[in-house]
Amino acid sequence: MGHEVVIYGVIVGSSYRTGAYTELQIRNEHVIRSLQRDEDWPWVDLSIFALPGPYPLGSYRRQIIHFGLSIKDDPPEYPKWWNTWLIKFEAVLRRLYWLSVRLHIERDFDPQKEEYTWVPTNLAIAAQMEDLPQPVASWERTVRTVSGTKMQGT
Repeated sequence: MGHEVVIYGVIVGSSYRTGAYTELQIRNEHVIRSLQRDEDWPWVDLSIFALPGPYPLGSYRRQIIHFGLSIKDDPPEYPKWWNTWLIKFEAVLRRLYWLSVRLHIERDFDPQKEEYTWVPTNLAIAAQMEDLPQPVASWERTVRTVSGTKMQGT
């Protein structure tokens, strides 16, 4: 029996200018829907993202994009595969317009859970509001360990 990892979280999308709230939401939707099937484990592709309904059903000014997946863990290779997954995930973030990202990772054999947070730099936030908006290119990522118990069902 293998070990499992659960990764889940939320991307809080940016609002654009008054009267054009949906501009960045539409751009984010195009990016997410354009993600190709990822054939290389650990996966980051369209299948892990859930888009809310269009304005005003599910999205007002900020678009909430959920993501989550359950994958097989490889404990001896954990730092390596996790870094690979983060690189893939951050490649998607570089194509999106957002204000914050929060991610949780739970590994079934480790009672310590981790919470990752991404916040764009002030320059990246300003670049999203230009006449030709730019996706977030720079951010600060923080990680904190959260004490807890093993996941349910393990």
